[in-house]
Amino acid sequence: MINEVLTGKRTQFRVPINPQPQCDIPDAYFDAYNGGPQWNWWTKDNRVCNGHEIYTCPYVVGKHIVTPDFMLEIEYGGAQRIQDITIEDILAEGLPPLGCDEDASELYEAYAEFFDRLHGEGRWWDDNYLVWVCKFKLLYSGIH
Repeated sequence: MINEVLTGKRTQFRVPINPQPQCDIPDAYFDAYNGGPQWNWWTKDNRVCNGHEIYTCPYVVGKHIVTPDFMLEIEYGGAQRIQDITIEDILAEGLPPLGCDEDASELYEAYAEFFDRLHGEGRWWDDNYLVWVCKFKLLYSGIH
C-alpha cells in the first residue's frame, strides 16, 4: 500500500488499540496531544485517572514521519470503533480492492476482510474493536 501513500491515494490508516480497554466508552478515557469533541489529548503513558483508564494515541498532530523516500505529516490522531469507519475513510485508506466497486455494502465487507487479514488473530471487525486512527498528508516523495 506504499504506492497509494506515494501517489496521495492513501491518506489515513487504522490499527487496533492493543490491549483493548477492559471497560467500554465512555468509561475508557482517551488522551493524546490533539483533540476532538469527545477527546482531551495530552499524556504520554497508559494509566488510570479518577477510575478511568487512560490510553495514549501514538499519532501526534504535526509530527512528521520521514523516510529516505517520503515525508508525511500527521493531521489527526484519535480513537474510534472500527465499524464507525465511513465510505470516505475506506477510500482514503487506499481501497477499493480489486474486483470491488464503490457499493457501500461491498466496500464495508471488503474492508472488514482486509482489516482482519492485515492484523492477524482476532475478529476485529465483528467484535467492533477500538482502533487508533491516523490521518496524514504527503509532504514529499522522492519516488517518481
